[in-house]
Amino acid sequence: MIAAARRARGLTQQDLGDAIGYSQPNVSKIERATLQIRPAELKKIIATLEVTSADAEKMQALNEAAEARRVRAEFRLAATPGWFRDILTAEGEAKAIYSWTGERISGLLQCESYMLDQFLASGRDDVDDAVHERQIRTQLFERHPDRDYHFIISESAVERLRGARKIGGMAVALEQLRHMIDLAERHPSVTIQIVPFDDGPLYAELDFHVLQFDDSDQDFAYNESINGLTTHDKKEVPHHLDAWQAMHNSALTPEKSIALLRQAAAGCTRPPHQT
Repeated sequence: MIAAARRARGLTQQDLGDAIGYSQPNVSKIERATLQIRPAELKKIIATLEVTSADAEKMQALNEAAEARRVRAEFRLAATPGWFRDILTAEGEAKAIYSWTGERISGLLQCESYMLDQFLASGRDDVDDAVHERQIRTQLFERHPDRDYHFIISESAVERLRGARKIGGMAVALEQLRHMIDLAERHPSVTIQIVPFDDGPLYAELDFHVLQFDDSDQDFAYNESINGLTTHDKKEVPHHLDAWQAMHNSALTPEKSIALLRQAAAGCTRPPHQT
């Protein structure tokens, strides 16, 4: 609504920013709903754009609803382990993420039903909050399309999805496969590659993730397990990048990987073989 009102007034983002004391990039964030607006600041915007009283009331109501969601989100996140909050923050600041996972789909690639299935299987009792926390991660691709996200997964993770035969399992598998295909096709910054059984290495590292920043001194890698998080500082990052490159060398191209995901998704729409 702010963007539409600004354009109707014939103003640029810079014009609006100058009028309300904001930089052009921050006006852009406001219009893309990635920067919170306090009520007093919204009043300045409403006055500058001379919107109708009806539109002003709607803007204020929407902003109040957004603030309520933010408060609920912060309350939920407060129950999250500290190490995971740190990872969320780091992922939001990293210029590049390199991920390798063997038996399951990486957290940043998970759809909601797959997350739910994983948490139920692991015995967590705060499933709703856990899913909410993880969903925050998926906003990265929308907010930072100029960054790089490289995911390598084993074909065994895909086969584990296809092999689901319990009630609802195939529906979860199909949604997860389609979700990954959609991510790769909609976001040029997201690369998904699969290491096939036939040409995969005999030995593969345990799941790990590498985060790189503009300031290389902040670079680190981490492994996530049932016991929590194990981090590795910048001195160990080259080892993890070498390991990631080794998996990359064995992986299918992004195009062939998406074709494999499509084939797996097609298999999920057919009934399982009778035995």
